[in-house]
Amino acid sequence: KAQFADACLACRPMHHADAGGGRRLTRRSFADAASRQLLCNDGSEAGFYLSEGDGSNSLVLLYQQSGGWCWDRASCDKRPEWYTGNSRWESTKAPGGIFDSALFAGATQVYLPYCSSDAWMSEMGFHANFSKWFRGRAIRDAAVDELVAAGLLGSAHRLVFAGVSAGGRGAMATIDSLGERLSSLGMPPPF
Repeated sequence: KAQFADACLACRPMHHADAGGGRRLTRRSFADAASRQLLCNDGSEAGFYLSEGDGSNSLVLLYQQSGGWCWDRASCDKRPEWYTGNSRWESTKAPGGIFDSALFAGATQVYLPYCSSDAWMSEMGFHANFSKWFRGRAIRDAAVDELVAAGLLGSAHRLVFAGVSAGGRGAMATIDSLGERLSSLGMPPPF
């Protein structure tokens, strides 16, 4: 219980700028991102940040960044560029918050920067009326696939799927599909 309480106390929104001074995660790109349509709203390639665990902790933290969402052309056109593309993404990131919790020391940590404006729920693709890509769920799925392929997420691991605001809403709305995806990749529950 104490570890859980410490983790919850460490939780706070993490915006586009670094919030912490702890462990640094390295930016990763998806192979063939364009052909797989793993794209941000503006058509730039999506990616993720990763810090591989040291083997001392079987937890894997998969965190979806916050940032609201849009629902029509006007609301999408008003979104700040850091929520619609990758132009401001640094090569490394120290997100802070839950990432600095003792609960996740030694664990594999994944930070999904938000650039799809769809609360991490869409696999729609390009929406001609909005002139934007909406691929949040596909981006999350691709990151999970890469973790499994690299052996960083498997039957010996426990996944902690998290986020706040749009990231939390997306986690709540897509948790079942994530479980189905992990099962299809050969991971037995519980995750």
